[in-house]
Amino acid sequence: MINSGINVIFNNKQFAKSSLQWKVGLLPHGSTFDTWQLELENEQCHNTEHYSLHEDTVERIVGPQDANEFRVTALGGTFDHIHDGHKILLSIAAFITSQRLICGITCDELLQNKKYKELIESYETRCSHVSRFIELLKPNLSVELVPLKDVCGPTGKVPEIECLVVSRETVAGAETVNKTRAERGMDRLIIHVVNVLGGREEDGWSEKLSSTEIRRLLQTSRPLN
Repeated sequence: MINSGINVIFNNKQFAKSSLQWKVGLLPHGSTFDTWQLELENEQCHNTEHYSLHEDTVERIVGPQDANEFRVTALGGTFDHIHDGHKILLSIAAFITSQRLICGITCDELLQNKKYKELIESYETRCSHVSRFIELLKPNLSVELVPLKDVCGPTGKVPEIECLVVSRETVAGAETVNKTRAERGMDRLIIHVVNVLGGREEDGWSEKLSSTEIRRLLQTSRPLN
């Protein structure tokens, strides 16, 4: 399994001397890969992509490349009231995918037992939010949004899929997917695990950033009639 961590540092070069490992660098306009590399230890620069930001444009700075590892990647979720956790998951999936991203989105029928279900966004709304966000990230990526009606979804049927992106709390589902694929004569998927935002595994991620909590807050903020 592959763990994906995200560290975001703005305008503070002291962190460049830390032990953090960098995969993507967003640099001031006019920077070069060579000058930025001097700020980092060599092992931190290995397989790092660099981009220069200037007003509304992003310019690639030539340097080592470590993205587009898989032609076809899949991920799945409810994606209700899309939040930072969802965006990180989608960002990682887009970053490692070169051609085709298949995103399973839980259909309304499977959400009847969710807390505050009356505040869950419709399937169409959730699809729209996911599609628009990926379009911002990587407009040339082919994106397929499909209704998710079981644990496997398209990963249990599409042999071309090479990688599955999951959050740490849904790793068990990824193991089920690979077992199903093996039973059906398909290659096992590489599992890319993204950490959960907030909470701890020991207490079941009780304090994680979640759509359920967003819905609870929406309900408590409703005016009483």
